Amino acid sequence: MERLVEMDLSIPGAKDECAKLKRLHQILNTSELVPDQAYRMSSGLYPLVSFVNHCIGLYLSKNYDVIPLFLGRAYSFMQDRPPKSNATAYYKCVDAYLLQMAYVLRCFTGVAPELLALHLPLELMEAGPRDIPV
Repeated sequence: MERLVEMDLSIPGAKDECAKLKRLHQILNTSELVPDQAYRMSSGLYPLVSFVNHCIGLYLSKNYDVIPLFLGRAYSFMQDRPPKSNATAYYKCVDAYLLQMAYVLRCFTGVAPELLALHLPLELMEAGPRDIPV
């Protein structure tokens, strides 16, 4: 039987940090931010956009245990492929998102620390709150 992982909004700061994620969710797919053609499977950015959108969908579905897998994939993608000039702003926003999501998962959910450690690099494991206007 699958265990249910909850978000604990009673922890001080949880609501504010989740509001930052909500704000990022609102902007990560805007036409102003996502580079042209990034949604095409032939685009070099398609995997990154897909990984990010998997995280968003899993978060909205409260399926928190699977998110670390896609955070790790997105992080690795960005480390292996520096952004082209048209993707710099997108990379910057995604980087903030990965760090914020990792922080929220680690501090405000019941996602097992072993699961986080299995998929997340040290930079994401040690992430603190981001300065994201809501």
